Amino acid sequence: MASATDRANELAVEILPFIFCAKNDTDESVSEEFSKTWTENTGGSGVVKLYLAEIVQLTTASISSARWSTRQTCAFALAEAAKSICEFPILGEFMEDATVADLARSHLAEIETAEGVWPLTLGVSFG
Repeated sequence: MASATDRANELAVEILPFIFCAKNDTDESVSEEFSKTWTENTGGSGVVKLYLAEIVQLTTASISSARWSTRQTCAFALAEAAKSICEFPILGEFMEDATVADLARSHLAEIETAEGVWPLTLGVSFG
């Protein structure tokens, strides 16, 4: 029989990627509730790395939805995942408004990781 910790970890693999995606919903009331839940149940950006495969799988499966809001939420979730797994300190500050392509250009060692989440085309501006 599995321990309570094992069962909780199994559930986390299913639930936390969904919560991560839902906190990027364009409906403010939805994103607010899921953001609270994410904050209460995770310990920082390392959790995104831990569940990255599941987040990517969920978002890529849903990004072709017939509902525009679902596609938009998935795109925002992928962008947030890319930014959270690739910290790009530039002059000692984190550039939150920088595009994924700008950040990748400044830190070539992180491109492979970022491409796993968001296919990058260097030389193209996303802004």
